[in-house]
Amino acid sequence: MSSTDQNAASGFVSESAIHRAPDWRVVYCNILGIGWGENEARLNVAFDEDLAKPGSNVREELIVVMPHRAAKILAHTLSTIIANYEANNGPIPFPQEKLQEIDSSIKEQASRGKPVDK
Repeated sequence: MSSTDQNAASGFVSESAIHRAPDWRVVYCNILGIGWGENEARLNVAFDEDLAKPGSNVREELIVVMPHRAAKILAHTLSTIIANYEANNGPIPFPQEKLQEIDSSIKEQASRGKPVDK
């Protein structure tokens, strides 16, 4: 199923309403930075070109800015995709302590100076 078909199938957009921008391209990433503000969420899409030395040669490809509603839809969709993948292929290995570190960092940033439960 093409991305156009998937968008149309989601019920958000009719297939006839979708067209590609002149500079449309596919971007592969193995690093994703996430940020947010009062009115938007941001995804910084990057590629680490030297996995033997992580972080030594990172090429930022693009930044996607979206309203929180779109970010919530993205989060739900990605959670469903990952759950289906893991149901068919087994757990994706990832250190639990890294997930906890990410959660703590997000809570701290979101607290805006208020005490945070860690």
